[in-house]
Amino acid sequence: MASERTPGPIGASSSVTNIDAGTLCRRSSPVAGPTGLTAAPPVEYSYSISGTVGDLGGMLFTEGSQRLPGTWYDRTHKTEQLRANEAALG
Repeated sequence: MASERTPGPIGASSSVTNIDAGTLCRRSSPVAGPTGLTAAPPVEYSYSISGTVGDLGGMLFTEGSQRLPGTWYDRTHKTEQLRANEAALG
């Protein structure tokens, strides 16, 4: 029965222009395009700590930066004093 079926052009249609003349099939697969499922860009947060944080301030920055990714700014009194001392030495 399979020998009675007339083989036809596989993958050929009137809208496709890259058909091989000998096999009537496409010469190459269509170029892949965008799927439309692009991921949203990740949200970037920034955190600023100011004031007097006490003895646990170092742990705040260490734990916070691991648990809350983003940009961290240290504006505590201790850090500002250290910056001023460094500027005075310079």
